[in-house]
Amino acid sequence: MLRRFLYFLFLVGGLAVAVPWWMQRQRSPWAEIAQGIQMRRFTSVNGGGAAHIIAFRFAPSRLHVVTGSPTNAATWRQREGALVAVNGAFFDPHKKSLGLRISKGQTRVRLVPGGGPVFRVRDDRAAIFDAAAFQTRRTTSQAIQCSPRLVANGKVAKLKDQWARRTALGIRRDGRVVLAVADGAITFQDWARIWAAPDGLACMDAMSLDGGGSTQLSVQTPRAQLEILGFTDVPDAVVVR
Repeated sequence: MLRRFLYFLFLVGGLAVAVPWWMQRQRSPWAEIAQGIQMRRFTSVNGGGAAHIIAFRFAPSRLHVVTGSPTNAATWRQREGALVAVNGAFFDPHKKSLGLRISKGQTRVRLVPGGGPVFRVRDDRAAIFDAAAFQTRRTTSQAIQCSPRLVANGKVAKLKDQWARRTALGIRRDGRVVLAVADGAITFQDWARIWAAPDGLACMDAMSLDGGGSTQLSVQTPRAQLEILGFTDVPDAVVVR
């Protein structure tokens, strides 16, 4: 009888330790900030200091490319009735967008051959294409062209060690889109590794948007409010509704 009682105490004590450990292993680093939109924040420490990563994941149908008069991310978000907004892709000194932009099925800016990969949403599915392989279909709802490609079919690209703030888009194996900014300088190579890493953003494909002084973010939901200011207004943006 005493032996059974001691065994029972041992079992209960083991569970008291094991259950919290199991729960910790299962806890997701992603938190829902609005229905269907999750956010994750973490810090990447590197030779140039620390970059704070803010990422969002959601269904492709929630993503919209918007163009118009240059402004900041907060105004883009308010103007479009969105929950999240970041800067878009490259532009010239006159604040004219460079590279393909398709918004609501309408081509706003034409494709630049050899101008970098294209992120496309078609029939509520996202994909990234090299410019030479991209073809506009009638059912293409959103598209944006920029460079460089960070991850292709799970493999990290070989990139230059240029330091800057970053903005990028990616696609997970389950088809969900990830949108993220790095608030703090990080190299393209380290940025690409974060996008591919299973304990990072875990994307099979990813491409950069404009970065440096253009990187900016505006978030306004019942569960999250955040502003990361850029150093310039931008003529297009990627928003999440």
